[in-house]
Amino acid sequence: MEIEAKLTATSADVLYRVGSLREVGRYRVRGVSEHCIRDIYFDTSRRTLSKREATLRLRRMDGTYYATFKALNRTAGTVHCREEVEEQLPGRR
Repeated sequence: MEIEAKLTATSADVLYRVGSLREVGRYRVRGVSEHCIRDIYFDTSRRTLSKREATLRLRRMDGTYYATFKALNRTAGTVHCREEVEEQLPGRR
């Protein structure tokens, strides 16, 4: 299960201050980090996944590849919860 809160920082200073916290409300904060990410999303020609609010993604992050499937999206304000299956792919292709 992935739980994600999307927030907007008004400045880099605010972003780093939030990143230095351990928790915001009942949510754990991971901290600030930077990654080189490239995503490719897949769907059928009839957009079957999109219509069902599901995603199938290939991600390259810092030279490592991951395949991810997400579905069953539930949203409450800025907090999103949905099922996620992610696997690191072997090797560098």
